[in-house]
Amino acid sequence: TAYSLGRVSGFFVPKIFSDGNNGAFYVWHDERGGANSTSYVQHFTPTAMKLFPINGTASSTLPGRLHNDAWLAYTPLNGETYMFWYETNSSSQSIYGVYGQKFSASGSRMWPDSGIAFRPFGGGQPSFIRCFAKDSSAVVFYLDGVNVTTNLVRGFKVDRNGNMLWGGTIKNVGSVSSGKGRLTGGITANGTSLVTWADKRLDDNGIYAQN
Repeated sequence: TAYSLGRVSGFFVPKIFSDGNNGAFYVWHDERGGANSTSYVQHFTPTAMKLFPINGTASSTLPGRLHNDAWLAYTPLNGETYMFWYETNSSSQSIYGVYGQKFSASGSRMWPDSGIAFRPFGGGQPSFIRCFAKDSSAVVFYLDGVNVTTNLVRGFKVDRNGNMLWGGTIKNVGSVSSGKGRLTGGITANGTSLVTWADKRLDDNGIYAQN
């Protein structure tokens, strides 16, 4: 059992990620104790032993916010785990940001308990947040909401201390404002990031890619 305290959030399918050694990470968000919805993670060994605290470790303890729809990437090199999610105000869900956290091999938060804001709080809603790890760094891609129907594709890279690389900025990966969805990607053995998405800029859903 990954979680047994009740109040699992609706409109969300929990995610499972391989640790590359026959174990797995389980990621979800819940509203335990009546608190605001928060993303949690648990790491299981191949024999189903829990490596993180019972009922998982929270991405953030910052009150008054929702910390939702997290994605995860694991770095076997040092046993650390990256998590990124979208952050929003719990009152009206009208302001958004992209936040991240890093966990130790035992599930302790290694960055501030509130996480780190990589896309500052404000602006349109991020979606399809995806992250991928290579060596000790992580690359993050997401759809950045321009309005309720159109998005840009944006991305950034961080080191294990939470510093932004790639010149310290968020990059435009797909800079045409259009309806987009189904973002996915990965990192090759030489460290090249690949990202693909569905895009309605010219037709009902073309497939676009960038590296």
